[in-house]
Formats: sequence, structure tokens, C-alpha cells
Amino acid sequence: MMWLIDALIFMMGASIASFFNLFLERRERGEGWIAKRSHCDACGTEIGGLYLVPVFGYFLARGTCRCGARIPRRHPLTECFGGLVWVLQIHIMTIKGAFSYAYIVWITFLLYLALEDILFREVYTQELVVAFALSLLATFRYGEWHILSGLFMVALLAMIYFLFKRGFGEGDIYYGSLIALSVPGVWQTYLYFTASVCLAASMGAIYHVKYGLKDGKVPMYPFFLLGWSVVRYFF
Repeated sequence: MMWLIDALIFMMGASIASFFNLFLERRERGEGWIAKRSHCDACGTEIGGLYLVPVFGYFLARGTCRCGARIPRRHPLTECFGGLVWVLQIHIMTIKGAFSYAYIVWITFLLYLALEDILFREVYTQELVVAFALSLLATFRYGEWHILSGLFMVALLAMIYFLFKRGFGEGDIYYGSLIALSVPGVWQTYLYFTASVCLAASMGAIYHVKYGLKDGKVPMYPFFLLGWSVVRYFF
């Protein structure tokens, strides 16, 4: 039965990621995101319910609309990413016996910021402030707020930022260090940093070889979130 529960959690996380994709795209275009149904950006045709199922809808449609327009691969990939993060984080809460709705809200907001970074390579400062406030609500109550880990991550990222200007952006320092506040101990923080960078480097190399990176930059938020989830799950 555990696999069925994991499948349901995965679909929930994928559905949330799918909604965030829609919201961010429509916000950028100035479109309404509540009343207007999902539609093809090329021809405007409304998308049927079965094709809206996260991940599977993309393959059911064979990656194209009826008009022949290609559906960006980003959609199934980010939906898979959202589902995977949710599965890992729910398992982490279950193992540690620290389930809370505040933590779920925080994780979901971190996912939103990661998807925003993928789309636009930038995140509003106000949103990072909100993420910081949510981290206090989600982790401080359970004694999971570790200032030393956050400072260590700031030092690591800031050093790379000043030595290699194209290594990280200022927003990456804030986001990566914010997540580190929930990591117990400097060693686990270093593992989190290493896992995040290795994941980003591997995916960046694959993407560059296959598609080519126009500006050579990789959005770091999703890899910070995934690297943290993997390290917290196994350690």
C-alpha cells in the first residue's frame, strides 16, 4: 500500500507544480488565472480534462497540441520535480515525527520560488522575506532552526559569489542559506551544498550537450530544494 500512498503524494506535488506553472506564466502575461480555463498558447484551444493530468497528460498528447504546436518539455519535468520533492519531504516529516501544516506550506512556497527561478531566473525580494517568515513558523517550533548552518551556507555561497561572479547570484545566496537554517549541523549543511551543486552541474552539462545553454546559467533554486530534500531524507 505504501507505493499507492507515495503515488498519491507524487500526483499532489505534481499538480501543485502544474498550477504554479500556470499562475507564473499568466502573471507574466497579465492574464487572469482563476476563471479562464487552461488553453494552448498557440491556437487558444481549451485543453481537455484528461490532458491536464500532470506528467501523463503531456505523454498522452505526445508533446503537441492538435494545432501542431509543441508543448514545452519544462511542464512534465517541473511536474515530476514537484512530485518528487513532495514525496521526499512527506517521508522526512514522517520519519522525524514532525508533521505540521506550517511545514507543508513552507515546502510548497519553496517549490513556488524554485519554479519561478526556472521560468524567469529571478525572484522578488518580498517573496524571499515571506519564505523566511514561513521557515520560522515551520521549523522553530520543533527546534529545527539552526543558525550556525545558515551562516555556514552564507559563507560558502558568498565566497563563490565573490570569487566567481557567474557562480551564483545574490538570490541564490538568500535561498540556499534560508533552506540551510533547517539543516542540523555543519557537516549535513556541507553535504546539502555539495549535493545541490553536483545535481546542478550534472543537469547543466546534460542540457548544454543536448540543447545548448544560451547564457550558460543554470537556475539554482530547484537544485537547492532537491539537494536539501535528498540529504535530509538519507541523513
